[in-house]
Order: sequence, then C-alpha cells, then structure tokens
Amino acid sequence: MSTIVGIECTDGALLAVDRLLVQHGRVESTSRDRLVVVDDAVGAVCVGPAGGVDEFIRQFEQEVRSYRTDRGEMGIDPLATRVSSIAADEAVEAVVAGHDEDGVARIRMIGSDGGTLGDSPIARGTGASMLLGALEDEEMDLDTAESRIREAFDTTASRDPKTGDEIDVWRLANE
Repeated sequence: MSTIVGIECTDGALLAVDRLLVQHGRVESTSRDRLVVVDDAVGAVCVGPAGGVDEFIRQFEQEVRSYRTDRGEMGIDPLATRVSSIAADEAVEAVVAGHDEDGVARIRMIGSDGGTLGDSPIARGTGASMLLGALEDEEMDLDTAESRIREAFDTTASRDPKTGDEIDVWRLANE
C-alpha cells in the first residue's frame, strides 16, 4: 500500500504521497496520482483501492466546488466532515488540508470508516512508521518538513516494496 503523510508546521501544512501503485503483489504504475488540490486552497492525499482512489478524487473536487458555490470558502472542519463519507464509501484513507477560521493551515486524517483525527503528524500506509519517525520534532517549518519527508520516502522506498521514491508534495501556507 502506498504511503500518505500530512503535517502541520509553524508556517503552514504539508501533504505528501508516493506515486507507486502495487496491486496483487505486482507494480502496476510508478506514476499514480493520489494528490488532489482545488484552487490552491484545499487539498488531499489518499490511499486505497485504485478505483476507490479515482472516485475519491473526483468526488472530492465536486464536493469542494459545490460547497463553494453554495456557501463560499471551505474550511478544514466542513471539509473533513463532507469528505469523510466519500472516504467511507470508497474504502480509502485520506489526509486533507485546509485553513481553520483563523487562517491557520490544518490537516485531518480521514479513515476508511469515515472517522476523522486531527493529530499532527499523520501517516498511513506501509511506510507510515518510518515517516512518522522522521517528523518527531514538534516545531518545524515547511522547508524542513519537506526535506525530511523527501529523505524519509527515499529511505522507506529502499526498504518497503509497496512505497515508491517518486512523491507528490503540496504545501498550504498560513494566511
């Protein structure tokens, strides 16, 4: 299973995911998209069954755009609430990022059961323990976090055949 990670930093939040797709013990792709960003204001990374990931990404974008049409900008709490049912329906786990009411970038873990968790850092997938170990410091800026995450993915990929070394990273700065 691919690996996803999210962390809240002193100057924003960061999401990362590797691009390796392994199904039935065989590498299917080294360029799988699992990062979705809407208007550079909200984003998500997700892992799960290939079809579930595709549907999660499609519905994530649709849900954010629909919310904005009806209510304006979407903060982290409404985002997590609305996305939780999509994750449960598609059996995926996701980390989402958005701003809170004070303009601070925040993350939420969405489980495949639809449950949410607000701890930071968060990692899921086969390489999660190695990534969490690289992010133990309490206070970290986005540059430091990205550097550590890239190094941790390189290390994890050399030890875990289900985590790739090609990753997508997205940053959301505090307002």
